[in-house]
Amino acid sequence: MVIKHKTTTTPLQHNPGQMPAVPLTILTGFLGAGKSTLLRYILHSQHGLRVAVIMNEFGDAIADLDRPAIDSGGVWLNLPNGCVCCAGVDRGLKAIEELLINDSSIEWVLLEASGMADPCSLIARLWSDTGSPSRLDGVVCVLDASRADLYNTTLGRLEAIKQVAMADLVIVNKTDLVNYDTRSIDQIIDSSNPQAARIRTVNCSVPLSHLYNLGAYQRLNIPDLFKSLSLDLNPHPQPITPIQLYLPSSAKVSLKQFEDWFFPVLWEYSLHLDGKIFRMKGHVDKWYVQSVDTIYDVNMIDHECENVFVLMIGSFTRADVGKLKDSFYIFFTNH
Repeated sequence: MVIKHKTTTTPLQHNPGQMPAVPLTILTGFLGAGKSTLLRYILHSQHGLRVAVIMNEFGDAIADLDRPAIDSGGVWLNLPNGCVCCAGVDRGLKAIEELLINDSSIEWVLLEASGMADPCSLIARLWSDTGSPSRLDGVVCVLDASRADLYNTTLGRLEAIKQVAMADLVIVNKTDLVNYDTRSIDQIIDSSNPQAARIRTVNCSVPLSHLYNLGAYQRLNIPDLFKSLSLDLNPHPQPITPIQLYLPSSAKVSLKQFEDWFFPVLWEYSLHLDGKIFRMKGHVDKWYVQSVDTIYDVNMIDHECENVFVLMIGSFTRADVGKLKDSFYIFFTNH
């Protein structure tokens, strides 16, 4: 893995010379969407995975457990099903490294973000921590299928849509409350993050195998990205807008050429955008390229795909959309 930061383009090797990193998943979703229901299942059931869960606060998810044992450090609760949990994101992130170093049986780390959290900065923080014994595996967002109105009101709308936009997997929960008709919520997902995988469920009943080891920051799902290119994305920019950029194989664009265009856009604000790029992902030559906030990553992949395609998600105005598309196509037409 190569990571390039805003302040440097020096390649950094992730987790060099250490044991394979433990996958870490960020769980987002507004209050009442069903995160606690999912956490309750993970912390109570005999699912066979040893999971370390970092929660916002101890609540309903562990309310009826019979006096869970506290570890010697006073941070982690040892639960009957073999899982451990703690409260407080900052406290948990500081404690998780020591836990993973001392307990090789932990298979998965799940971090619950607060209902109003902006996941972008948290993703960038975890993704860029190259020396950690954990690795960012993906972002899962829980949505309440009966609350499509949440995304059409001023209160909380930007935060809610941004959580969807940054997700790799969306759990569409409480589908029974809309008679299993999820078209309204699907439209919201398609308009802000068309590549996101989704699972429709009731009571957040999701096999953990669908959430564990997503590998969203290690590989690119080529078919899903191609699918997003076929969607008619919202012609009227929203608080969060996805932009598709595509070049045919005849363009013969190298990774260096792409970076010559993208780096000034991301780091030097060369286009003077009114909005901001939250996430970019795509395929250039034989490389999977992606960025979150101001962090850029490139990985070689083994898929044969000669076309260049990029999906950008951000707070773009109509003028921003025009600037990005014009700049992209003019640059590669002249190179």
